[in-house]
Amino acid sequence: MVEREYQNQLQLASKITAVSVNDTVEALVIELNDQSVIEALAENNRGKVVYVDVWATWCGNCLAEFPHSVELHQKLDSEKITFAYIAIDSQLDEWNEVIRKKHLNGQHILLNREQELEFIKIHFGESHGIPRYLIIDKNGKLINNNAPRPSDKETEKLLRDLMD
Repeated sequence: MVEREYQNQLQLASKITAVSVNDTVEALVIELNDQSVIEALAENNRGKVVYVDVWATWCGNCLAEFPHSVELHQKLDSEKITFAYIAIDSQLDEWNEVIRKKHLNGQHILLNREQELEFIKIHFGESHGIPRYLIIDKNGKLINNNAPRPSDKETEKLLRDLMD
């Protein structure tokens, strides 16, 4: 198990850890070395609201929210909102499998251990349970680092208000 995690971290350290998954599975180039994950998402989605889902492949509650996320994504205007999924503490192969099995269209980032620790420290502090949701407004500002889940009825209204 230690060897598998070591190999996973080596793979993640040597790759750009962001991809965009849609009908054509295009790559989204995000260089995380020079900016935070949130800054990178804001820059790559200028003028759009970004709803960020922080999850892990082993997290049952995270996986249970995905159908709600897919439904919410389908209801909202993709010209005005981006769904981003940041995976932590996950294996590269399992991450790819979950994205495809759950049909998670959007922007996907798999953080390596160093990026994960920095991300959690900056945005979650002491409370870092997952799933966790964040919202970046149209101006690229993180306005909520503990947003409601996709299954919460208030989430759609909140996002629609921000999109207008």
